[in-house]
Amino acid sequence: GPNFATRAIYWRSENTWPSVLANLDALQALLNEAGMEDLLDEDVRSIVSSINFLFSSLDGVVEGMNPDIRVVLNDPDQRAKLDYIILNLKDVILRLNNNYGGAIGLGAGFSFSDGD
Repeated sequence: GPNFATRAIYWRSENTWPSVLANLDALQALLNEAGMEDLLDEDVRSIVSSINFLFSSLDGVVEGMNPDIRVVLNDPDQRAKLDYIILNLKDVILRLNNNYGGAIGLGAGFSFSDGD
């Protein structure tokens, strides 16, 4: 079958996780420094703290990932962490799309995740 390790961004230079971490940090900075919370009514501002909580837990796991993606895919502990990262990234995207987007009045057709 295909070698999934070589599909990971920057797998050769072992910069996959630093890249993921930089992207997470940039997205979190945008959420917190661009006044996105100010667009929310007081009663739904917990949306932002719940998303920040996800970012924090993701950061911790990403930092502990083996830089060699082949190791990640073949080591059960690393593979479980990878599954956790994927699950929580989906959760972040869903919360941005549904919870945050809905709270500021964006319809379900709008998606943060595809660059609209």
